[in-house]
Amino acid sequence: MLIFIRVTYRSKSGAKLIDFNFDCSNAFQATRIDGKDERLTPLYCEQAAGFRQKDSAGNAYVCKVLVAHQGRIDSARLFGQAFHKLMIAAGLRELVYAPKAYMWHAGPLTASSASLGDILTACEGLPAVEGAPSGWACFGQHVDDSAGVASSQSVVDYLMGAIQVTYSCKMTRWDKVLGYTVTINDYEHFSTATISCKPILEAAINRHLRSKGEAVL
Repeated sequence: MLIFIRVTYRSKSGAKLIDFNFDCSNAFQATRIDGKDERLTPLYCEQAAGFRQKDSAGNAYVCKVLVAHQGRIDSARLFGQAFHKLMIAAGLRELVYAPKAYMWHAGPLTASSASLGDILTACEGLPAVEGAPSGWACFGQHVDDSAGVASSQSVVDYLMGAIQVTYSCKMTRWDKVLGYTVTINDYEHFSTATISCKPILEAAINRHLRSKGEAVL
């Protein structure tokens, strides 16, 4: 859906949407779990080799885990909950029909039933209000990776700033998106997108041929 939105919508002046992609490289290590939710069962682990300490009776200490580190069975859920709170605090809202998809909209047509084309036109060139840029954006989240589109670079910068309060992330334009290669070509009056992922396509072909009893490539 985001790819179709990217190549379909423009403002009346012809301004294109900006595609962006980011991942939170320290998603689990920076998600603190100490003292935030009393319902969480405390998790303990043995001390790392070379750093083990013992009490006066010779019993080895254990470490209380304070973050949702990789390898923890519920680390993705814990990060997702923390990321959700961060986005809501920044003024985004989660889409009711697509969990883990968030939208930003600040402008004269906020909370209206206006089309996206009209929203992009209305927001174009408007100044920021109380530090928050006027504009529109939408992105989808897959664990610690996300891809989205925005009406301007200032909106993308605002989103990155809100995330970087807690997490380390770097924004890039679409190239590799969740394993797929996405190539956008912008022309004067229209845009196109090409999506490819050779390993997945080959696997799909092999499954199909195998079901037909034919030779596998």
